[in-house]
Amino acid sequence: MPFEYLDDLIHTPPKDVEEATINPKVDMAVILYIGGTSGQRMGVELPHFNLVANVIQSQSVLQSRIQFGEEVIITASPLYHVYMMTITMNLAVMLGAANVIVPVF
Repeated sequence: MPFEYLDDLIHTPPKDVEEATINPKVDMAVILYIGGTSGQRMGVELPHFNLVANVIQSQSVLQSRIQFGEEVIITASPLYHVYMMTITMNLAVMLGAANVIVPVF
C-alpha cells in the first residue's frame, strides 16, 4: 500500500472501503482507564461526541492564543491520560500542530 497523506484521504477516500455507520453520541470511541476516587482502576467509555466536544471546548478557551498549522505542542505525559489525550493529541491533530513527544520526563 503506498503512503497516503491524511489530507488526500479526507478529500478522496478509497472507493473500496464501506462507510461505517456510527451514532457519535452513543458509540464508544475509546476506553479511558482512570484511578477513580477509590484508587481502583476502571475503564470509562467515551463516545466520539465526547472527544470532539472536549477538543472544541479546549480550542475555544485557547483560540486567541493559537494559530492553526503553526503550533508546536510538547507532550510530557502518557497519551492515555485524559488531559494529554485531549490537549496534546486530539487538539494537536485538530490544529495541524507538530507534536513533540518526550519519551521520559
